Amino acid sequence: MSNFRAPLGCSSSKLNRVCHILSVNPFWTRNFYLLIISLLGFWGLNVLKPRTNFSKLRNLDLFFTSVSATTLSSMSTIEMEILSNPQLIVVSILMFIGGEVFTSMVGLFIAQNTFNNDEHLLHHSIVFLSFIILGYLLVINLLGIAMVFLFISLVSNAHRTLKSKGLNLFTFSIFTTISSFTNCGFIPTNENMLVFNKNPAFGFVVIQVVLFFVMEWNSKSLKGLNPYEKTIGVLFQSVNTRQAGETIVNLPAMSTVILIVITVIMYLPPYTSFPFVNDEEEQHQQQKRKRKIAKKLLSQLAYISIFVILICITERKSMKEDPLNFTPFNIVFEVISAYGNVGYTMGYNCKLRLKDGANCEDKWYGFVGRWSDAGKTILIVVMLFGRLKRYNMGWKFS
Repeated sequence: MSNFRAPLGCSSSKLNRVCHILSVNPFWTRNFYLLIISLLGFWGLNVLKPRTNFSKLRNLDLFFTSVSATTLSSMSTIEMEILSNPQLIVVSILMFIGGEVFTSMVGLFIAQNTFNNDEHLLHHSIVFLSFIILGYLLVINLLGIAMVFLFISLVSNAHRTLKSKGLNLFTFSIFTTISSFTNCGFIPTNENMLVFNKNPAFGFVVIQVVLFFVMEWNSKSLKGLNPYEKTIGVLFQSVNTRQAGETIVNLPAMSTVILIVITVIMYLPPYTSFPFVNDEEEQHQQQKRKRKIAKKLLSQLAYISIFVILICITERKSMKEDPLNFTPFNIVFEVISAYGNVGYTMGYNCKLRLKDGANCEDKWYGFVGRWSDAGKTILIVVMLFGRLKRYNMGWKFS
């Protein structure tokens, strides 16, 4: 289902049919695929019951969760620990079949059935490539599940954390591995990876590291961690801003500068890169590509602005009555996070309410969980739109 036109190459006439199959209306075909999967996921989540100590979840929140998992956005309107073990398995499946690797593999399996008898060699090449991707998909995920399972089993503190929350170790291992592999960012615990911020075997590497070190080292967001745990936490957080959106820090406690940097990085697609070239002609072509990408990125700002305006309209009552939580920046942050399919959120703080604060209960879900049904519906569209941005922007990759 993913666009393999450039990697396969379309210069050969024998490949035209493959390229045609994989690139005809890619935006709408993938949008249809994601919607069907989301509806099936919603049905599964609706049929299965949440944990017995929780009441039935609203249909809109279940559909929102299904779309969020399918689009790899990890935006949440419910607390993850509400979901039962079977429901967590459903969410794991949605993340798996919504991921880029899986959809790419499906596209190749579909393409292999389009060849004539004189294209026998090409047919077998596509079949071979399809099975390579399938093997890669299975091996990496199985290894990841085994490593997470082993780590949680051996580290008593991490094991106690899961046990205290009533989470199944095997389900947690599957869910977390698939979520990380597909760059989704959902974690079965309410606090995301914050609950494991003292277990740096979960660390990954690179990006806004310097700014985090300089501006957040002594901040409240990293309070209570020793220097080693802070270092691993900063590295982990830096990568996830551009990819999965898993978090071990309290985002609202971070400095404004860092939050602005995070917002910009969430907006930039993770597959946008500008490789170094020596050839003068290549440099010229590279400059043209940079300008083209920049124009398309700016054009997307118009769509995001429309979404933000619409949400400000739907949430105007809350913005008036609860201005410290429903700030324009928090709304923009949530929209860009959904568009970038990252999943970061500023959350909601009952202490910031100007009235009825005593009757408010803080929840472990995203800021969008406090929005109206109309606002949540708009963000569903934003997640789908963001998941397909490489197609609606007409980008080709080489």
